[in-house]
Amino acid sequence: MSVGQNGVSAGAEASIGNAVGVDASTTVGLREASGTVGAGVSIGEHLEAGGSGEATFKNGVATIGVSGDVAAIVGLEVDASVSIDTKQIQKDAVVVAKESEKIANTVANETKVVAKETEKV
Repeated sequence: MSVGQNGVSAGAEASIGNAVGVDASTTVGLREASGTVGAGVSIGEHLEAGGSGEATFKNGVATIGVSGDVAAIVGLEVDASVSIDTKQIQKDAVVVAKESEKIANTVANETKVVAKETEKV
């Protein structure tokens, strides 16, 4: 278990026996976020149970993850985690705000030109 200024994470696992297993995971990354999903299966003479979770915020990245596994002869494991880069979202918001201001200024300037032309008529 870990508790600190960046969040909390905790996990525990217990197992006995022998088994053979396969695990797989994949991560999909976008500019502002990433997601990881994993799964596994095992078979053998074993008993197993465990799980973990985390909720952290470090350097502008918020991460929430959970994992769990349970086994009695045949075991299953599932993991999932999502991270969101809040700094990238902030950067994108600044770009949108600046571009919106440029568009508003262009519309205001064009409106003035149309108003002046209308006064001539």
